[in-house]
Amino acid sequence: MSSAHSPRVVIVGGAIIGSFCAWSLRQAGFAGPITVVEKDASYQFSSTALSAASIRTQFGTAANIRMSLYGARMFRDIKAVFGDEADIGYR
Repeated sequence: MSSAHSPRVVIVGGAIIGSFCAWSLRQAGFAGPITVVEKDASYQFSSTALSAASIRTQFGTAANIRMSLYGARMFRDIKAVFGDEADIGYR
């Protein structure tokens, strides 16, 4: 299937979750076009910045718990995956 006929993905929100979704799609082999839309080019007022990067794992469903734990591991290991420039100050 050519890229002209491939599914297209638009991700709304380019902070940590939106950016990670785009990266994960590529890692999984998705070859179609991916557009990440973020209204705040500085990311100063993005969800990640405004949440103080809070990670919560106390959810009521197994799927939410798995996603949260996966996200927490990604925050912890981000420099190992993306290099030292990806230091987000996670502690």
